Amino acid sequence: MNGWTKFFADSTTCVGSDHAVAARTASWRNSRNHDMVAVELTCGTKKLHIDGPGIYWQSDGYEAVYPGPHTTLIKRRIEKRIDASDNYVRIRSTGDELNAVFNNALDGGKFVALGAKFVNKWLILELNVKDGTFSYCIKDKQV
Repeated sequence: MNGWTKFFADSTTCVGSDHAVAARTASWRNSRNHDMVAVELTCGTKKLHIDGPGIYWQSDGYEAVYPGPHTTLIKRRIEKRIDASDNYVRIRSTGDELNAVFNNALDGGKFVALGAKFVNKWLILELNVKDGTFSYCIKDKQV
């Protein structure tokens, strides 16, 4: 299933699939967005996962085919706003999954030390749907 799972501090979850979004029975924006502690985005066999309390966003990138009304999904993204309490993030790829864990310095991966200059910026994990590659960056604004 392509879609997202939001994990909350009270141990509940909220799931939204691409089919439910297309049918207008699910929406990232109109579903619960407070007290999130993790988010997972699935696209085929690939997963993006960010773990750490905070404010999250999900976005997609499309390519328009001209002429005609068709668009093709090319990017899937999840984003987390970096808070003052986020001291560092561990980023690790495990083949079909890209994980970012805030404030966890255990067991390998690439560590990014965070400081005051990163507060209110966004960590963005991205999947290129066309070739299945992952990337990540920190930006001033949401994508």
